[in-house]
Amino acid sequence: MKSGARFEGSTALVLACLAFLPNWGWAERSPTLPQGALDLDQAVHIGLENHPSLMAAQARTKEREAQVRSATAGYRPRLYAEGIYRQGRQIGGQDEGEFTDDSEARVVLEQDLYDFGAREAAGRAARSEREAAELNLFDARQRRVLAIRRQFYDALLADRQVQVWNEAMAVAFIRWDYGQGREELGEISPVELARLESQFRDFRSKYRGAQYDARRTRVRLAHAMGLEDAIPRDLAQPDLDLDRELPSVQELRNRAWRTNPRLVAARQRLDAARARSERREAQRLPRVVGEVVGQKYSRQYDFRNDVEAAIRVEAPLYEGGRLGARVEASRAAAQQERAEWLELRQQVEESIYDAHLDVQSWQERKAYAETLVRYRELKTDLARTEYGLELETDLGDSLTEQTRAEMKLAEAEFGLAMAYDRLDALVGEPLVSKTEKRQ
Repeated sequence: MKSGARFEGSTALVLACLAFLPNWGWAERSPTLPQGALDLDQAVHIGLENHPSLMAAQARTKEREAQVRSATAGYRPRLYAEGIYRQGRQIGGQDEGEFTDDSEARVVLEQDLYDFGAREAAGRAARSEREAAELNLFDARQRRVLAIRRQFYDALLADRQVQVWNEAMAVAFIRWDYGQGREELGEISPVELARLESQFRDFRSKYRGAQYDARRTRVRLAHAMGLEDAIPRDLAQPDLDLDRELPSVQELRNRAWRTNPRLVAARQRLDAARARSERREAQRLPRVVGEVVGQKYSRQYDFRNDVEAAIRVEAPLYEGGRLGARVEASRAAAQQERAEWLELRQQVEESIYDAHLDVQSWQERKAYAETLVRYRELKTDLARTEYGLELETDLGDSLTEQTRAEMKLAEAEFGLAMAYDRLDALVGEPLVSKTEKRQ
């Protein structure tokens, strides 16, 4: 019993100590969804605040910032203390031949005076890496916005697909139900009735499948927003800006080569690799260091300095080939970065061409879908007129086809919006600023 009491008391003490630990910003957050229908701008804002991929990119940026501070620390003096415990056999004096205490304590202040550009190259490399990390963070935010919008549009399209199959199922059920009475009267054969039932059950199966797909798209949207326990239900229709002028592909390509965040980040990494190579080469040259030393000895001598000031020159004479190997490795790393940068230029150019053609393709599909919707609206109006005149008509099919045409139009509009967003992302246009302008 006493042991258990001690254990409980220790646990309480540990928990109490943990309560006073500083908050390092790693605590799990529980984002909540706003009341009412979730709009696209709210989904983007929640995703940019909570998605773990952005947290990782932000951590890498902080890491690079710390490396900049470490690299620039070489411009500041170093102050350190040194203690040496030493026993030595004395020569001469009364204690000759005996081991006596010869310890010493030193406080040293050092400052690098000249190192042939090694510190400056290290600072340039660290700053370039930091700028590359910031660009990667910006690119990660861009990709997160694209992912959220894609999942948001997919969820809306899934809802429309549910509506299409629901209407088709309702029409098929009415026909099957009406066919049962006609089959009893002998107006249709059992084969025709079986066909009507199979069509109804086929549409009901597709309706159920569309419902399941709609639920899955909601889960994917929640994960794109960085949510786990909260799944968005009601989604608001987005306000899309599709009336835009499409620049030429050459203009977009040239702009992307200058402003694409991934490409600029690759160029910064190339500059950092070259700066590290220069630093390695400078480390093979002498280094001039100034120092001021205050020291204390346990053994007393007639002549000993307790304070010294000196200029020290350090020159590597033989390092077993380590410095030369580091230089060659840094040059090879710079060549790899340059190759990756050139390859990425080609990928960006190809992506620009693909996105430009994608915009044109979705523009054509949107024009076709708009024409189809107008045609289906006219067909539905005609079916309503014939139904009012008690003529033979198929109003249910007309309504279903109109809903299907509206879904095609929504798909074309969402596809065109995504194509424009991909173009903007490729040329480095901030997607979040577009969201803020609409608010």
